[in-house]
Amino acid sequence: MLISGSRGDPLDIDVHATEHLEASASCKLRWKLLNHMKNVAIFLVREVAYFEENLVPDFCADVFKEYAELLNFQSQQGTTKEELQEFVKFVSNCTYKCRSACKNVRFLIAEQLDRSACNFSKGLVNFFLIQKFHALGLYFSESRFEPSSCLSSGSKRSTGAFSVGLLPEGWNKLQVLSSLMCSGKNYCTSISEACDKFQSQEFSDFPDKECICSSFDYKAFKSTIGEAYQLFHLDALKFLCWPLAEFVTSERKRIVTEDMESPLGKALKLVLEAFLEYSYFFPYFQQNGDSCFEIDMIVLNIAVAAFTLSLKLNLSSEGNPRLINCILSDKCFPLLRPQMLKYIIAMLHNNFVEFYRVERLEEATEALELCCRASWSRCLLFAEILTGKQKGFDGELSENTITESVNEACKINSLLMDVHQIDSCKMVKVTEFGLEKWCLARNLLGQLPCPLVLIKHWAKIQCKFYKNNEDNAPILGNYLLSSPCMTKKVISIEVVGIVLEQELLVYQEMSTAYPMFCQKMQLEIIDVLLQKVYHPSKCMQRSIILVKKGMLSRTSGVEGLENCIKCLSDAIETINGSCDMTHGIAADVSNLLAVMYCLRSLSTHEANPTSKKIFEDIRKAVNLWLRTDVTGCSSSGNLDMGCDYVLLLLYHVADLLSIKGDTTLHSDVLTVIIKVFKQMDVPLKKCLLSLWESRRVNHALCAVPVNETLIKALSEHYDNHADSLDFWISSLKDTQPLLVGLQQNFSFLSSLFPLAFHRLKYSLQSDMSVDEVKEVASNLVSNVSVSHSSAFLAGHLYHDLSERLIGGGRNIEALLCAKEAHRLRGKLLQEHFSCSIQQHEVITGEPGETGRKPSACVSQFSVLNQVAVRHWPSKVISQDSDGVFLTPWNVLRCYLESTLQVGIIHERLGNFPEAEAQFILGKSVSCLQSLPQFTVIFSSCLGKVYYGKSLLDLAQKELDTSTQVLAVERDSLACSRCLLLLESYVNERLGDLYRKDFNCVSGNPYEASLRSLISLDKDGLAVWLEGANAHSMPGDEIAINAESGSRIAHDCVAASSGINSLPRPTTTKAKSITKRLRKTKKELETQASVKSYAAEQKSTVTRSRNLSSHAKRSGLHKGAEDVTSSYSNGEMEREAMIACNRISCQKCFSSELNFYCFTSFIRMKWEFIRRRQILRLLIGLGKCPETLLGAHSLHTIYAKCISILLGGNDCHCSNSSLLELAYIGKEKPGDILAGERAEVLYNVCWFSSKALYSKDIGSSCCELCCIQMPHVVSLLKLSFVLSREVPSLFQKVSRLLALIHVVSASTKNLSSLSSEGHPVSYWAAYFHQASIGNHHNLQLLSAFEVKSKSLMVSKNKGHKAAVANSMVDDACILLRMVPESTEKIDSYVAKFFENLPNTTIVCMSLLGASYAGLLKELMCYSSVVPGWILLSHLNADSQPAVLLLPLTTVLQDEETGSSCSVLAEKNVHREWCSPWGGNTVIDDVAPLFKSILRGNYLSCSNFPEEHSEKSRKIWWSCRDELDKSLHKLLQDMEEAWFGQWKFMLLGRWLDSEPLNCAVKDLNKDGCKWNLNESILKVVMEGIKSANMEKVRIPKLFLEKGCYIGSSIDCDEGRSNALEKAYDSIDHVSDSLFAAVKKVELEYCTRREPVIFVLDTDVQEWRVSLGYAPPIHVAYGLVCIRVFSLSFSKLGLRVAVMLPLENMPIMREQEVYRMPSVTSIFVALQRRSVLDEAARIATKFPLIDPLDAFYLLNPSGDLSRTQTEFEEWFREQNLQGKAGIVPSTEELSAALETRDLFLYFGHGSGAQYIPRDKIQKLESCAAVLLMGCSSGSLNLNGCYAPVGTSLSYMLAGAPIVVANLWEVTDLDIDRFAKVVLKSFLEERSMSSTGCIQCSLLAEEMESMTVKERKGTKKGRERKKAVAPMPNDVDEYCFKHKLRAGYFVSQARKACKLPFLIGAAPVCYGVPTGIRKKRDI
Repeated sequence: MLISGSRGDPLDIDVHATEHLEASASCKLRWKLLNHMKNVAIFLVREVAYFEENLVPDFCADVFKEYAELLNFQSQQGTTKEELQEFVKFVSNCTYKCRSACKNVRFLIAEQLDRSACNFSKGLVNFFLIQKFHALGLYFSESRFEPSSCLSSGSKRSTGAFSVGLLPEGWNKLQVLSSLMCSGKNYCTSISEACDKFQSQEFSDFPDKECICSSFDYKAFKSTIGEAYQLFHLDALKFLCWPLAEFVTSERKRIVTEDMESPLGKALKLVLEAFLEYSYFFPYFQQNGDSCFEIDMIVLNIAVAAFTLSLKLNLSSEGNPRLINCILSDKCFPLLRPQMLKYIIAMLHNNFVEFYRVERLEEATEALELCCRASWSRCLLFAEILTGKQKGFDGELSENTITESVNEACKINSLLMDVHQIDSCKMVKVTEFGLEKWCLARNLLGQLPCPLVLIKHWAKIQCKFYKNNEDNAPILGNYLLSSPCMTKKVISIEVVGIVLEQELLVYQEMSTAYPMFCQKMQLEIIDVLLQKVYHPSKCMQRSIILVKKGMLSRTSGVEGLENCIKCLSDAIETINGSCDMTHGIAADVSNLLAVMYCLRSLSTHEANPTSKKIFEDIRKAVNLWLRTDVTGCSSSGNLDMGCDYVLLLLYHVADLLSIKGDTTLHSDVLTVIIKVFKQMDVPLKKCLLSLWESRRVNHALCAVPVNETLIKALSEHYDNHADSLDFWISSLKDTQPLLVGLQQNFSFLSSLFPLAFHRLKYSLQSDMSVDEVKEVASNLVSNVSVSHSSAFLAGHLYHDLSERLIGGGRNIEALLCAKEAHRLRGKLLQEHFSCSIQQHEVITGEPGETGRKPSACVSQFSVLNQVAVRHWPSKVISQDSDGVFLTPWNVLRCYLESTLQVGIIHERLGNFPEAEAQFILGKSVSCLQSLPQFTVIFSSCLGKVYYGKSLLDLAQKELDTSTQVLAVERDSLACSRCLLLLESYVNERLGDLYRKDFNCVSGNPYEASLRSLISLDKDGLAVWLEGANAHSMPGDEIAINAESGSRIAHDCVAASSGINSLPRPTTTKAKSITKRLRKTKKELETQASVKSYAAEQKSTVTRSRNLSSHAKRSGLHKGAEDVTSSYSNGEMEREAMIACNRISCQKCFSSELNFYCFTSFIRMKWEFIRRRQILRLLIGLGKCPETLLGAHSLHTIYAKCISILLGGNDCHCSNSSLLELAYIGKEKPGDILAGERAEVLYNVCWFSSKALYSKDIGSSCCELCCIQMPHVVSLLKLSFVLSREVPSLFQKVSRLLALIHVVSASTKNLSSLSSEGHPVSYWAAYFHQASIGNHHNLQLLSAFEVKSKSLMVSKNKGHKAAVANSMVDDACILLRMVPESTEKIDSYVAKFFENLPNTTIVCMSLLGASYAGLLKELMCYSSVVPGWILLSHLNADSQPAVLLLPLTTVLQDEETGSSCSVLAEKNVHREWCSPWGGNTVIDDVAPLFKSILRGNYLSCSNFPEEHSEKSRKIWWSCRDELDKSLHKLLQDMEEAWFGQWKFMLLGRWLDSEPLNCAVKDLNKDGCKWNLNESILKVVMEGIKSANMEKVRIPKLFLEKGCYIGSSIDCDEGRSNALEKAYDSIDHVSDSLFAAVKKVELEYCTRREPVIFVLDTDVQEWRVSLGYAPPIHVAYGLVCIRVFSLSFSKLGLRVAVMLPLENMPIMREQEVYRMPSVTSIFVALQRRSVLDEAARIATKFPLIDPLDAFYLLNPSGDLSRTQTEFEEWFREQNLQGKAGIVPSTEELSAALETRDLFLYFGHGSGAQYIPRDKIQKLESCAAVLLMGCSSGSLNLNGCYAPVGTSLSYMLAGAPIVVANLWEVTDLDIDRFAKVVLKSFLEERSMSSTGCIQCSLLAEEMESMTVKERKGTKKGRERKKAVAPMPNDVDEYCFKHKLRAGYFVSQARKACKLPFLIGAAPVCYGVPTGIRKKRDI
């Protein structure tokens, strides 16, 4: 055979050349040649890209032709199967390889195949079909859409939108395909019959399909085809369907939406015929063939495409998914691979989505059902592969792959469940199907992820349908229990248990959304588990389910606690009674049992906090864990009781024990925690980090920051690094907040132990500033969303910083930090607890109110349900995002500690209402939770508050509570240190009652606590105290205990026992004591050897073995002789602590420390706390009256205080108390005992001042009696600085300093006292004003500090924000008028006087008998003055003047009868209560005043019901008498108390020019006395104004401005005594009086306003009568007696309640009241900033009376007042409310935005806007309160008074006009109307200008003109005249009238000008009247 060389020419075979060959040989050669041609053709097809397009198709055509000829020729002789198979394979290879060729090549080859098919003889018709199928497959391989004509038959019938469609190119062959399909039916009889039947039903309307193949003999085809060729036929169909399937897959979206009447739709019907042909042939060959037909991705694609089209064409579901069902059947399952199933799942899911989108739900459901079946088949396939049942899989399967397959199957199954939600039966079957498949897979694998998604979806559906349905919802596990697989034991009971537990967990997770239903379902599931799954033999599993049932009961609320505890008890009983501990599960059982014990203890505490079973269960659990390691004991995958959970549970238990107080058990729990950490291989560094981060290193209220037992446990389980400070620091260095927290707990101790801290300064950063700590804390909470961990850590930093600041005396800053910590911890508390507040009323003595005030306490306090179950075992361990485990008990501990801290600081600042509220809150919570430690401390603090309020019965009640709780809980409070502190706290408070001689206190509580803290017996305490003073005596030597270092005085057995009987030694006794205490050299050597020997002894040696005989005889240790060496652990710990109770000095204490041992620093912290408490007890003991202690005992006490402040002197390293005093008298940076140091210094200075010139005491007592006055002043100044934020102490220190300076200027004894840069009157006035109102200053400072902080945090900017910032900053500067260092006092004093306003300020204090006694000793006179008035006169234009005036008499009723007795009290609704309480200063100084007020109350409350003339006459007669009596009382008060010095109460003249001339005349007349001109002006003004003819003004007063004067009406004896004391003082009265006469009277008519600053010492004082016989004086109808009295303490109650403004000399004076001088500065500064835009160069505030808001008769029972004012207010266009009660918000807005607030109603109006709301206002209007007692103050013992008027002033009101006592409506209405009309008249005149200012301006202008006319050329040489200020209105304020003036004048409008007219007073500063431009 020859092959032509030309391309494209057909190959010709030379037949003639082979004619001579035999036919058989020729045929063989042709087959061989054809075989080579076939190979060449296959090569050409494979490399078609390298040849021309026509070459390959042509060559293939020749090969096809040759094959046809040979096969036709051979068919006549019998063709072999091999030859036929080779041809079929060749065709298949060519066509498969041609799919990658270009389009033209494919089409040419397809055309050749199509032609070649017709060349076969009738006997080879089967090859005709195969070639046709392959040819069509190549035609259809290009499936791109292009415009094409529709099928001819279809185009004729098509109309509308579907007349022309888009068909893939080449799809015109579909008619041929249809005919071929018809021919293929004859392949097999059975298949043909089935196909005919199906097509006759579904495609009967199709055209005749046999037209093309009518020429073929199908019978011959059917007879000749065999079984072998059926596979070739199927493969050809596969090749044909391949491109069609690809097209259907790629165009699935369009096919689903295509209309089947379109050309494409009709074409798809023909495509489906091919798919169905293949679908019917494929299962037949799989079932009947010898071997399974291989399944590849083509088959899968065809199956999915066939399924898609069958759904689209709505074929019956019986036959259309035949192929996909066959593939997923068990027969084909071994042929599948995971990736095949994954493909099927994806394609079926896509089908579901597409059909679902077009809302063909039935078809979508069919697709999803198959998808679900395929997904579970994939899971089973993975299971068989892993178990080895499935071979031929390459690669490794990971657990993640299996988990993903299960989750995917569950998701698809869940989606199918959603589809079948309407049909519950189908939904249940679908769910059962998924669960059964999962169970089968799990049985194969043994372990398989739980079908969580499926179970969750099931539960979600049940919740949706049954949440509001009372019917029982089905349980998923029940279906498995009734499943046939369960019967056949294909599914085990354990697997069902897992499913049920998972279902239980799912409902638990969904309980938040469906609480009731989920709880019900959980209970039902648990019942199923307990009844059908976990029988009693399965004790562990059953116990775990019981635990879950208990947790479920607890979730239902507190009411479920009983059932919860029962479930836990049953679980514990199940374990104890059934579990076999010998089968290798002992550790698991022990762990489970310990967990259940802990859970029961926590639940028991919630149900009954007082139960002792709490501790019993915890002890059992701890013992179990100490014996075994912690293991996981879960029987399923949804519960974890391993180490992580046990740690969480132990955290809860440890935190609970921390607040419960059982420290021994708490230490054991911490040991278990450390053991678990070690078991988990947690490094020591991380362990320390975790424990410190959560602050589980100590118990609640612990004295030290880290418990030493914890360090010991850490050392035992890890190594000794746990006791290394450097290791702690290195462990925390990567977390700055934690490191700062540790450093802050120790670093500030450096001030107490500087030597000990010197070597570790770098590590501890002892110089860490407060700002650095604040920055770290603020960074933690700077984000918008603060995590629990950050809030927790920041709370600790602020809390510890507050403690540090308290120690340093910075209480305001400490309060801010404490409040921030309390706020952060309060937020955490709200997220963990729920509480109920019970409101109730308590009796109050506040005047002007109802007599009762609302109070609140916590009545219910419990853990939130969702929080209470966090410590129960679950799948997930809950924790904060950054890893800190916060338990509710940890949060509660922190909150209570912060509550205590805030309350303590408030109490120190004098804010007793806030302190009381905090303590009541803390106590109520502590009692509800049965927290003994907190109950004791809160009760003792409440006792202190009630003691301060003089409520001694309530104080005793609270302290009894503390004592009883301590007695009951003593054994459980195993921490000896904390027990000592608690007892000392309670005894300290009991000591306060002891000082009051309260009969409920027996013995001296101070002594008891001191003996406990220092480990001394009764006799030893006396020796210890005496030892503090013994070294001050010459030759004193003290023995040193060899081991403890305690000083032991030899031969002190004869010394008196206790402090009360300590003798006061004389000089002889001192010498004898010295002699007894002197040691010989031999004794000292012996003692040293004993000490050396003791140092070598082991730690087991007790202290009693080393006690000397002297120590035993002295009784330092009770029962020391009976002490043995056999001690328990607790006793050894207590004994070791006692051994350290000596108080060593700084040097010795430092030498005993191991600087690298952490426990040494813990010991230092405890030593600091112990010394501080000893100091407080000693200070309290020193406050006992001298009648109880004796003078010398007090000196020894304070000498011991000095030694302790120095660092301790038990080791006898110091030599002199004076040296120690000099040391503690120096300023100490970072002092942490500032408050204690200040109080000790004050007491030492007080007694030293008293003893300095005392003949009774002298210098024989001790060195403290020899301190000179300059040293005393320097010590007091240090105390003054240190106590600046402790109001009670600051007042005492300031007052004593003022007295010393006054005395130093007035007597020769103290004349050597240096004035230190300022005249002595400046110092005296400065300290005097500082002693008044410091509490109010601190309240203002605290409020402004809070505002400053809020302004810094806020992001507001602009002018208003700048003004607010400026105001707050300036106010804070003004309020800090006391420096932080004594070096700056001079500058602060100068700054204070620079800030004085242009008005007169009069400060007044009343001093009692204690000060009288001090003054007696200082001035060295024998007679006794019972009391004194300290008065300071301040003005910006003059030197301050300070007077000390004696109180000589007091007025008291002689008989109670008066005409007012006719007013019976039986008709009074409530009994009159004295505004100042019981026996107080007013009762003793002015008893008549109390009678007048009582009569006024009775008369106001008993207006005659009968309107007869007689009854009204009697009533008015009584009122007139009361008015006259008050008038007379005020007159006598003026003369008796102030005498000739009453003019010092007046203001300066507005025009001072006449005084200047008078002073000049006085100097010209030769009076060269070197007098102070400013003081001289004050005196001359006063003498002229008072019109006094006889005055005795001392020259010394005119020189220095300070003087101790005497009253003109003092009795003869005392007057002589005073004159004798001042006999060296000259008088200049005559010359002065002569100069005053020259001043014209007209100039003294107008004076500056006066601001009274009255003292705030409100303590009780006692009276003793009998100094002089009584003098009977008649005051109207009341007869009184005048007595000479002795005062213990005088206070503000006289100044507060007495209407000093109404004394005769003050009647025309404009007077205001302010609580302090500093508050005046702040008020003026605040108003000047707020009114800056309208300010006209004046510093005083201005108000517009028409910019007002009124609240008129809100109670509705003052109809006359409402009638009087309502219409008038409307005429003035005022806004307000009348007859109704407005909201608090409305009143707040009015007060903040208006200039004036008017109140006409009952009381002060606090019932409508409380005081706390008022104080929070940003600004406040001027206030007029016309209610009864609206201006009276509530007095509360030693605390500062409170009242509504003070609250308005704190808010910034410029003026508050209010009444001191009860008033009648008509008279007070007259007063108010006159005031308001005066305001309006002044407002109307404000726009016209001031006549005086205009005249002055004209005069100044004329003077300027004259100067200009007389000016010569040398203008620069003339003396300039002071120019007139541009703003003349600055002078206008001096001439115009102010609010206070109108108030003073309006008193005259009252019918009773004193009884009613004297009641209103003005609080505030001088306030002018203006007219706003916008009104």
